[in-house]
Amino acid sequence: MRRGAAALLGVALMVILAILGWRGLRYPPVQAVLLEAAPVGEWGHLPEEERLGLLALLQEALELDPRVTLLTEPPRESRAGLRRFLVSAREEGGTLLLRFRAEDATPFETAGPPRKAIADMFGELGFEHRRLGALLPEEPGVFWQLARISGPFTYAQLQPRRDLALALARADSGSASAWFRAAYLHARLLIREAAEDPDALTSCDHLFRRVLESIPDHPRALYHYARYKTDVGDPEGSLALAFRLLESHPRSLLPYGALAYAARCAGLLEGARRAIHARERLAGGLGGDPGLGENTYLYLGDLDRFEKSLAAEPGTPFSPLRLFYRGYLELLRGHPERALGPFREAQSRPGRTIQFERLARVYELALLEKREEALAELREIVRERTQIRVPDGEFTFKLAEAFGFLGADSEALETGLRASAQGFGCRAWYEGAPFLRSVQAHPRWQALLRHLQEQEARLNARFPPAGFGPG
Repeated sequence: MRRGAAALLGVALMVILAILGWRGLRYPPVQAVLLEAAPVGEWGHLPEEERLGLLALLQEALELDPRVTLLTEPPRESRAGLRRFLVSAREEGGTLLLRFRAEDATPFETAGPPRKAIADMFGELGFEHRRLGALLPEEPGVFWQLARISGPFTYAQLQPRRDLALALARADSGSASAWFRAAYLHARLLIREAAEDPDALTSCDHLFRRVLESIPDHPRALYHYARYKTDVGDPEGSLALAFRLLESHPRSLLPYGALAYAARCAGLLEGARRAIHARERLAGGLGGDPGLGENTYLYLGDLDRFEKSLAAEPGTPFSPLRLFYRGYLELLRGHPERALGPFREAQSRPGRTIQFERLARVYELALLEKREEALAELREIVRERTQIRVPDGEFTFKLAEAFGFLGADSEALETGLRASAQGFGCRAWYEGAPFLRSVQAHPRWQALLRHLQEQEARLNARFPPAGFGPG
């Protein structure tokens, strides 16, 4: 009987191998992948916007494969099994000529309508490609327009890109990627400026849900939808989405970033710490989300690890946020003379992360002993942000800290309380923020701490730390 079962198992295995072919043996079931742009000369005449946008679309497509850990920057530690590709492409009459060059210089090339060329490339390399029909636009013209708006953007580009993304999604309603770009840009717009549409929040929810109707486990949609839920003050909704992403894509870095952000803003610092450590193990070293720092370490009081999360690897995009926090960290350590440089550098390329550029200016003025000018700038930021539909409570708390640093205790108190109403509920940092020591004994602050403690206990009961990752 056992021999018969073994023989049947052997036959079944041979059939499976025949179906998979040599490719199934060549590529492991789980793999870390890094896609990087090849030198500009290999891209022909493709403009920079399309180069960067195409790379973003390829990354979005690759993330659908639950076996893949997609890295967005080189690992800081040796990463066994890492598959690293230099990507280049050319466009000829709407046709995509796509080239992936492996680390051993082996070239892989495909050509055709963009969606087919990408599917052929993924098939050649052993990646999941069956769902690309639901992800990418079928019409080449729509694809190339989507590529142009899928890369990095400045503040001035945000609204026109959102409007174009909506038009492209309606033109090719079967493209989850077009709907995702519209949802993501709409959410960023709500965080940046006042929304005249009273239904703007409902519209944002609808756009994210439209993506998830097509691809229920779309990693980037779930990630950004979870972060959006945190920013609108819905920690339970945010954590539920992040855990949904973790269930479908446990090898991706994205669920751990979403979990860490939601958990730290809700005060679940042990859960946030576990999520970060899980992400670090997958990424091959310490690192927060690309372009960001990892505030969980700040709120835990681990300033050395917080500083490491702010380090920019070669090739990492310019980040005013990271530079702001380097200056802020020097102030926390009592080195104001070292803080001025990072605050100034954070303002050196205006238009990308305006709120941190402007807050860096506030601290620069304070360090130059121009207190009244600093307060005037800070009050203007606060005034403008009261009109924003999704004001971001964590950033509002940073404004409260700036008031505290400038000795404006009444405004520090009011702004800190407002941060709680906007969804920032990290009790440990309300208790421990050095620039707010002068308001921490106030009865209203103490009442808030009791409320946050109750909320934290309730969330910990529903989302226990063990679910976020190994200890």
